[in-house]
Amino acid sequence: MAEGFFKKYAPEEFVPSSAGTKPISEINPLAIQVMNEIGITGNYFKSYYRD
Repeated sequence: MAEGFFKKYAPEEFVPSSAGTKPISEINPLAIQVMNEIGITGNYFKSYYRD
């Protein structure tokens, strides 16, 4: 969620370098729903999980 907020509100020249301390293979659907409700849409969501 933090990365989604960052990507929406930070200037374009800023790039996030971390998406959390425990990356997983899929994003919690409830997190996506909550963020959509406040105007942060799916184009901000990406999982960085690697086996």
